Amino acid sequence: MAPVSKRTEMINAPVEALWEVITDVERYPEFLKEVKNVKVEKVEGNRKTATYTVDIVKTIRYTLVLTEDKPRRLTWTMSKGEMMSKNDGSWELRDEGGGRCSALYTVDIKFGLLVPSSIVGMLTVVNLPKMLDAFKKRAESLAAKKKT
Repeated sequence: MAPVSKRTEMINAPVEALWEVITDVERYPEFLKEVKNVKVEKVEGNRKTATYTVDIVKTIRYTLVLTEDKPRRLTWTMSKGEMMSKNDGSWELRDEGGGRCSALYTVDIKFGLLVPSSIVGMLTVVNLPKMLDAFKKRAESLAAKKKT
């Protein structure tokens, strides 16, 4: 079982650029190497159901229900998954002025009994910072392209 992980990142891009990156889930495989596929199954208003296929030591699939409170908050809860019993979390975005924003990322993941603690540790200690850095770089790149 992993503890709730929280991390805040400063992004050199406006909130709208980061919002575009975090809500376009089907493009995650373009910049998150462990994400092999994301398929949006259903969209109802501000809710989206998406199935993710990720390769973290082993390929696993899970489905999240995402709720968008544009452009400041994205929350999700897992509706089904392999090897996990829980995957709930959120992005909370704040305009910091000057074309910058901050992002608070929170995730609460619980794994099944057969998942080794070394894998759980790798996900929270190693993969989380790398993943957030990939989102940051993607948003900053998108913002830079829109300036030109």
